[in-house]
Amino acid sequence: MGCCFNSGICSGLFRLQNRLLTETTEQYVTGYQQSKLLYDIAYGYQYTSPKKGVEYGLKAFLLADSLQYKKGKATAMAITGMNYAALGDYKNALIYENEAIVYYKHIGNLNSEAAMLSNISLIYSNQASYARALEYAYAALSIYEKLGLKGNQAYLLDNIGTIYFRKKKLRKALDCYKQAEAIYISEQNKDGLARIWGNKGNVYHELKNYNQALTLHKKAFEKNKQIGSKWGMQINLTNMGNAYLSKNNFEAALVHYQKAIDINKELSNDGGIATVTGNIGTVYLKKAQLKLQKTGQHASSDIQQAIRYISEGTNQCKELGLFHPYIEFLLPLAESYELKGDYKTANGLLRKHHLLNDSISSYEIEQRIASMEINRKLDLKDKDILLKEQQIRIRDLQLKSSRSMIAVYGFLILIAVISIVFLWRKNKRNTVISSKLQ
Repeated sequence: MGCCFNSGICSGLFRLQNRLLTETTEQYVTGYQQSKLLYDIAYGYQYTSPKKGVEYGLKAFLLADSLQYKKGKATAMAITGMNYAALGDYKNALIYENEAIVYYKHIGNLNSEAAMLSNISLIYSNQASYARALEYAYAALSIYEKLGLKGNQAYLLDNIGTIYFRKKKLRKALDCYKQAEAIYISEQNKDGLARIWGNKGNVYHELKNYNQALTLHKKAFEKNKQIGSKWGMQINLTNMGNAYLSKNNFEAALVHYQKAIDINKELSNDGGIATVTGNIGTVYLKKAQLKLQKTGQHASSDIQQAIRYISEGTNQCKELGLFHPYIEFLLPLAESYELKGDYKTANGLLRKHHLLNDSISSYEIEQRIASMEINRKLDLKDKDILLKEQQIRIRDLQLKSSRSMIAVYGFLILIAVISIVFLWRKNKRNTVISSKLQ
């Protein structure tokens, strides 16, 4: 699950570590609290030092295991997996998240099981394995729907929308975002609204409605600023830079990218730095392309800057396991080398881009995604049918109840009429006898 990081996390970690170092085991009511303290520290480290997060997560697991504390073992596994994912070690991340699911299933914790499915979906999405990402996201969404957890449903719809966005299925992405937005509004979820406005802005950018995209990104930025989410702010600044770049406002694009990099450095967010670095390179590439179109001259300095920044961003994304931006950056890097006149390198990069892109969009994967979408619609249809059947049963019961009440009332009225007649006749007989006595 996504989370905003700020300086408060650092101070919080120091306080937790201080407790762990200064308090003796005897001071704890049970060892369970010590285990919880360890995985709380591990959770915080995923945003600052994931290697340490893995270390503390494993310590938490060993302690929970010695206590035969099943929920603690599951939580430690889950948080260790999240730290591995933050390191870009997706293989180990998947191992630990799947182990956590086994433990949560064993203790019957459906909510946490769904959270693990959601985490796994995000891991596959980061690897550009979108069919698997959708499979796990829909599985998590189904559980949250059964549990009636609207906020969690909105988060999953948000993530599913992003998967469709990366697949360039923009209308489906927008539909998911709108569903999530409606829930966020009803629950007054400020963090969710900021995120969904930014995501909708990305869709409108792809639809070439750059003014609408900018409006949404600015709206999201102000909301993130209001709630103190620097994580969200750097994302919004990056997306604003993208919109300005598409409008050929190169100066504004570079200003916003630099602001995003500054925040990412503050957050120690290597992934954010990598993607923004590559984006800066695309500014210089577009400047060079525009100059060539207008004057017929090659802007060698801009081309060199483009190759420098895009190469740096591409390599960092590859090292961090950020496959989606890595694949995307291969194309502008190829275009930069083509402008330079290095056609051999350009062709190699272009082939690699198409090969990786085609592997994501293969026919079998598209069929698998289509199958999941159909199953999802059938699932929703079944729920709708079940609801209608329940409504019909309720109406039938109400009708039967009404008929029964009418019969009861009729019977009571009949008894009342018979009683009245009986009393009238008795009274009349008594009157006749009385007259005779007189």
